[in-house]
Amino acid sequence: AEWLETLVEAIANESGAEAELRVFFLESLAYGRRNAFITRLLTRDAQFLISTETQVTDRAVEDLSRTIRGILKRGRRAGEIRRDLALDHMADFLTEMHFAYANRQLVTGVPVAGALADDLVEAMLAAVRA
Repeated sequence: AEWLETLVEAIANESGAEAELRVFFLESLAYGRRNAFITRLLTRDAQFLISTETQVTDRAVEDLSRTIRGILKRGRRAGEIRRDLALDHMADFLTEMHFAYANRQLVTGVPVAGALADDLVEAMLAAVRA
């Protein structure tokens, strides 16, 4: 919940779908790097309750997807997002990309930052730009 709150606050300060998506993704990766304890909880303490609660992950993914869908809808209304996209499908795709890289960073402990993070964001934005 705190992670999502951080992301929602970060995008509230942005204007436009591209800026919101960029900040959403980059801030999420940065949050994971700043909170290294999450790596331990998710990867090393297998007996910890969260590891047995699949609804925690499901809820997190749905919250991410709902937030991304909202950004895409606002962007479409503003003419920033392609009209030919099925927004639910694109939100699902962007959520999976986001989750995959955030998870990779958490599991391996290797930061997804700098040019790699920037290139990932640009690829995602290229897929949705009007």
